[in-house]
Amino acid sequence: MSDIAAPLSLYADSYTAARGKFLTAAGDAGASVTTYVHPQETGADGGSLCIDVARLGPRDATRALLIASGTHGPEGFAGSAGQIALLRSESSKELPKDVRIVLVHGVNPYGFARITRTTENNVDLNRNFIDFSAGLPANPTYRE
Repeated sequence: MSDIAAPLSLYADSYTAARGKFLTAAGDAGASVTTYVHPQETGADGGSLCIDVARLGPRDATRALLIASGTHGPEGFAGSAGQIALLRSESSKELPKDVRIVLVHGVNPYGFARITRTTENNVDLNRNFIDFSAGLPANPTYRE
């Protein structure tokens, strides 16, 4: 039975395991991978925190599909599994000639590794959008 036919096998029980599965699937699919290592923080296990970007298809493609996972840490597990499924599928091997797929794994590796919605600076990447040119708004409840 293939991994895609057994979907639970695509999931991992930790950030480190999910990252390992993603990198293995990307390598097996022939994707080019760039890794961005967090310059200061580490995971709860002391390991590196990284954002991995896997790319399939021609670099000069005029059409691209961008799929990101792990903006909110706890959601990283489902997003990672979906990306791994895509990398292991026949679809990733049979891209149209002018299409590129870019997979960003673990946009918030700190939150992914520590199972929290926020970054190491307590920023929720989907909620904390501020126009810094207008000055910071008053928000005493958030401070609490």
